[in-house]
Order: sequence, then C-alpha cells, then structure tokens
Amino acid sequence: MGVARTEFSLHEAWERHKPEEAIASSETLSEYCRDIFDWGANPDQWSGLFKDFLSDYVSEFGKPPVLNPQIRFKV
Repeated sequence: MGVARTEFSLHEAWERHKPEEAIASSETLSEYCRDIFDWGANPDQWSGLFKDFLSDYVSEFGKPPVLNPQIRFKV
C-alpha cells in the first residue's frame, strides 16, 4: 500500500509538549486525561461546544465522526 510505519509514543510527546497547567503540576498523560470520558459525556459539551464540531465535521467529510458507542446516543 506504500505506507511507511512510524513509531510514536504518546507519553514521550506528552513530556515534550504538555500544556502549562500539566507542567506546573507534573501531571502524567494518564492523570491529565483521567476525567476525559466524564467531560465528553457531559450534556453541556454536546449541546454547546461539541455540537458545532459535529456539524462542521459532517460538512467537511460528509459523515459523522467515529464516536464511542457509549456516548454516540447524545449526537
């Protein structure tokens, strides 16, 4: 298929590029993302911020983004 494989470590990238609030607290990637499902499942995220992303994504790609089945019902 002509695709080159590239090794990539999220943890190494995190250590090089983590946000200021994580630098100040020395949070690991796992600690920083521990509440991400709760944030994504929050109804305010879907009716506010995320709603525009979903419609923009559909406009750009002609289909909805791949979503976790546990939260797909909110769309």
